[in-house]
Amino acid sequence: MPTTRKTIRRSSVRRITAKALSFFDTIEELAERCSCRDVVHECDACREWWNQHSELHHELKLRPWEWPAYSDFADDDPQAMARYRALKTASDARKAK
Repeated sequence: MPTTRKTIRRSSVRRITAKALSFFDTIEELAERCSCRDVVHECDACREWWNQHSELHHELKLRPWEWPAYSDFADDDPQAMARYRALKTASDARKAK
């Protein structure tokens, strides 16, 4: 007897959780505290920035090749830039409440 197969339709929409917003806000604060004068980024704020960025990447359930979790550089990956705009908008909305 033949079987009828149905395609599983999974949503590609990822949710921005409160925890992800907390990581994002911390990352933004750490970026302002950076005291590096060169490209190496070896200050304590930069090291913690990378730790928080990894946690944000995990919280957003991104795949390994979806790195960085977000980017605010004009010439970077469009998906990373879209994630930045979504995180920034959600963060601003949460702060406005």
